[in-house]
Amino acid sequence: MKTLLIALSLSLCLCARAQVAIYKYTETGTVTGNFQTFRVLYTGYVILDLNTGGLSGIQTFPSSREYADLDLSPLILSTVRSRTVNFSLFHDAYTGTNSFVVFSWFKGINSRVEIGDATSWLIPRTLSMTERWVYSTDSGEEQFEEDSGIMVIDYKDSIVSNHAGDDAIAAADRLKAYLQSRGYTESP
Repeated sequence: MKTLLIALSLSLCLCARAQVAIYKYTETGTVTGNFQTFRVLYTGYVILDLNTGGLSGIQTFPSSREYADLDLSPLILSTVRSRTVNFSLFHDAYTGTNSFVVFSWFKGINSRVEIGDATSWLIPRTLSMTERWVYSTDSGEEQFEEDSGIMVIDYKDSIVSNHAGDDAIAAADRLKAYLQSRGYTESP
């Protein structure tokens, strides 16, 4: 009986573990408005909660050595099937507080991925990113931004977080602690 209780407790612990996939991303874009055009660069981490399909993230600003939370909650997870492969697609279209229109989609081919968990996951190793948005600057000038980039799974950080039992919040906290150890501070 004691062995049965130990086995049951162990299986409950394994089932209750949080599971995350952490991606590093780089995104470049062009902003047009106010009679000018300039390039932008975004980098950081996107955290996929494998239990809920929810996304969260951290955007880094290497030139100022700062980071900020990235709200990806409006993105919706879908699976798109073709004759030969299944894709994961995160997409949205919404109006925000200072944005008139935002369209975002991240797309990747699902493959079997081992990220330090008892389960191998059918998720993308890489995802392409595309975003288009129109927003107002502080002076009220409209700007149009088109961005594209790539997200690549960060095996090391995913495995470390999964071995520690991190959920998406704990994984983000772990990444922030790492950034702070590298001299980054939270953006005001």
